[in-house]
Amino acid sequence: MIFLAITLVAVEFFFRGYMLFGLERFGRYSVLIQAVPYTLIHLGKPWPEFYFSFFAGIIFGLINWRSKSFLPSFFVHLSGLEIVYLATI
Repeated sequence: MIFLAITLVAVEFFFRGYMLFGLERFGRYSVLIQAVPYTLIHLGKPWPEFYFSFFAGIIFGLINWRSKSFLPSFFVHLSGLEIVYLATI
């Protein structure tokens, strides 16, 4: 579980920290811009995960845009993956 948390910190920091806030000059469009490559890293996964990752990227981006931090999406993402993990044990 610790490996998962470390991986999620890196993913959320890159997409919803570095990219989202690095593209601030595009205003709210930066939310959409960062959601596209985030979706592409889900290629090869089951199609529902790939499909919904785009919408999750937008929702996470909007949450982080308002909070000015990548931590809210990290905690939501971690909680969701924890639930899936516990459900499969």
